[in-house]
Amino acid sequence: MSNSNLGADIPNSPSIIKCMSGNLDALLGVGLLFPALSLATGLRSLYCQLRRKHYESAIFIPLIGPVLLDAYLFLKGEPSWTLVVPWIIDVSTIAFAVAAPRLIREWWRTSRFTRQSQFFGEFKNQAVALSLHKTGHYFLHRRWKLTPNETGIVSSGEIGQFTQDKDGIRLQSVNGWRRILRTDSSDSYSIAEETEVPELLSLLKCSFRKH
Repeated sequence: MSNSNLGADIPNSPSIIKCMSGNLDALLGVGLLFPALSLATGLRSLYCQLRRKHYESAIFIPLIGPVLLDAYLFLKGEPSWTLVVPWIIDVSTIAFAVAAPRLIREWWRTSRFTRQSQFFGEFKNQAVALSLHKTGHYFLHRRWKLTPNETGIVSSGEIGQFTQDKDGIRLQSVNGWRRILRTDSSDSYSIAEETEVPELLSLLKCSFRKH
């Protein structure tokens, strides 16, 4: 195959840029939509809290708007410093940047990378997994097996902190529930509840084994 034929098969970059430039108005419109939606719903949420004394959730969709607007500015050949502007005027992206460190910390506390031990138990139609983490936190996950025509909770999660003493492993949930994981035998564990727990979430009759 000749070089001329190869060149004819590969579209040149000016043609691609020209094609993309034809959609700049749409790119700008969609790029502005997300910051505008975040700002409008954020102001409404603030108004409801200050004037009506009730909370309405704002619709925050971070990152997408600034990315599209940066693409628009780049294709228009605007100065490079303007690429920063969409990121600092988008309320949702700013809120995400502020919340991201806390979200990462909360994820890390009970992530699989910090897990030091794990226990599994079953009771009736309920399967339970309890993981203890090096951060001093625990994660308790439940799954219910429902029949085809049955309705109810399918799964739930619980987080909290734990300590260990002569009585066993003490679990303190963020809801205030206090439990103790005790050893029954070399490979069997049970839960004692020091505070009242809803019957559906009680683990008194659940036997655990260490994984």
